[in-house]
Amino acid sequence: MRRGNRICHIVFLPPPCSNGDLHLGHIAGVYLPADIFSRVLKIIESNAEVITIAGADENNTYTLKKSIQINKTIHDTCELYSNRIQLSLKYLEINPDLFIRTSSQIHKKVSNGIFDKLKENKHVVYQDTRQLYSKTRQQFVSDSFCKGYCYICASETDAGTCENCGELIDHKKLLKPIYYSDTESLELQPTKAYSIKLGENRNLFTKDFKKQKWNTWIKKKALQWVSSNKNTFLELTKIFSEGLQIQNSKLNFLSIPLWFEAVWVYYTGIYLFFQFESFEKFYAELKNKSINIYYFMGVDNRFHFSISDSIVRILLGFKKIYTRMYIKPFLNINGKKFSTSRGRAIFIGELKEILNPYFLRFSLYQIHCSSKNNFTLHLYFETIKKYKGIVDFLIQYNVIENSFKTIDNNESLKKCLYPIRKDIKNSKPVSLSKIFNKIESEIRTAKNDNDLFSGCYKYISLLECVLPNISQNKDLKITIPTLRQNINFIKLFNKKSIL
Repeated sequence: MRRGNRICHIVFLPPPCSNGDLHLGHIAGVYLPADIFSRVLKIIESNAEVITIAGADENNTYTLKKSIQINKTIHDTCELYSNRIQLSLKYLEINPDLFIRTSSQIHKKVSNGIFDKLKENKHVVYQDTRQLYSKTRQQFVSDSFCKGYCYICASETDAGTCENCGELIDHKKLLKPIYYSDTESLELQPTKAYSIKLGENRNLFTKDFKKQKWNTWIKKKALQWVSSNKNTFLELTKIFSEGLQIQNSKLNFLSIPLWFEAVWVYYTGIYLFFQFESFEKFYAELKNKSINIYYFMGVDNRFHFSISDSIVRILLGFKKIYTRMYIKPFLNINGKKFSTSRGRAIFIGELKEILNPYFLRFSLYQIHCSSKNNFTLHLYFETIKKYKGIVDFLIQYNVIENSFKTIDNNESLKKCLYPIRKDIKNSKPVSLSKIFNKIESEIRTAKNDNDLFSGCYKYISLLECVLPNISQNKDLKITIPTLRQNINFIKLFNKKSIL
């Protein structure tokens, strides 16, 4: 999309559920790499519009479960944790241009607008289906209120998305489904749902998927799913009272599940950023304009973006939207996945009184760039050593002071940053680390002042993508963790890692 003559790039961070604060896994796997990439993209594409969109998913069973657990209304629970999420982002200087709460009226308007367009274009059908049902509670249940075993990989899963293989769970196929808090066996009860018709558009989906610049394994899985004759429909609604309900219909007991409407947060962001007067104008504009979208996500969102979202985008006729997906494996603690719902996580709010945000960003950046996905105390102390090395290097070569003396321009800086764009396609964040090492070597071996000043300028410009405004910090040594801070961190780690 262009505003005037400016190309538009959107960096999108899928909204986490409002059932807890952000934890280290969220930051290392999604938010920090997206923030760094957005900053780098603004340097490389200085004439483009780079928009970062984030949010909080409030229409889901995970938030409802949390509200029951802490004895609050779902509204108060959303208020509590959506605010904590924003405070944690602010603490780490991750400042998206837009933060969308999925319970907001504007998001309901945009989501229902998308739903209505799919109906209007006859891409959906209202038909018989079956959904899991609790006889004891006399209600249909969905997502995390059910648990069972995945019919693809046999892993334990809820009825949302399998965390192991990334498959969107079909209620009719979930193995041994029971209610999440006891051993009540759930049964399938007949009901109705709106479903997207796949068969007649299968070739259209396949053609689009092939042209997208996705990692090979993502594209392969998406093509396999969409080409399978077993998949003839994709359900667009469920019965869930706290979901995003269908409006302007007698069927408002149906809601649009999170793997559609939470993903559509970026559409709401576009709607707000460009201040469209109506959904019709928004829809007409997106049908005719080019836009590049970069998705940052964990493996459990792979299906939602490569299949659910792509199918909707294609059926809406948004032919000039090009997507790239950046997927990182889950971060583990003591060999087990960081998990808000299981309490097995170190939350950002818990670290505010312990660690400096500069060090926290740097350490999580190091984890992000490594092949290690198991957070350990050994890894923590490794990052302290590396961070101290950076601080010592900045001081020894007066890098910050010398960076202001250059006569260099941004063209040489842009040139050295171009390889980072390849990281998005390959989901391998190696370029940034290599560039740091290369520039550091240039500074150490500089033969004259101009080379030294130029190297320092490029180094600080790049470092500020990881550590914002570090050139304004007058005493970097105080950002290095002290002995007392390390002891407090060890206590916190030991407490969380045994859960």
